[in-house]
Amino acid sequence: MARFAYFECYQQNRYGISLASTELQKHGSGVDYLLLTVVNPVPEVPVPSQGSRLALTNLTERLRIAYDGRASLHGERKDDHFRIEMRLPVVTEVRQGVA
Repeated sequence: MARFAYFECYQQNRYGISLASTELQKHGSGVDYLLLTVVNPVPEVPVPSQGSRLALTNLTERLRIAYDGRASLHGERKDDHFRIEMRLPVVTEVRQGVA
């Protein structure tokens, strides 16, 4: 795998510094991927959450269907940050009816 293009952006918010990056990866298999990464700081004092991670689960399933299993979405908390990585194949056609 070779990195074809890369861009990153930092932004200060009330909990620290957030990072957003995009990377175009070129693979020997002929499939290129766009990797989107967002890293956000987690507040020191936990914020009450009503979330059930349903949105991440739904989005992961939609990506799987739209890109025939070639796309992925991963999220994890590590220490004081939460990181999301979305990997999308660069394609000319996406399966319709998934929105």
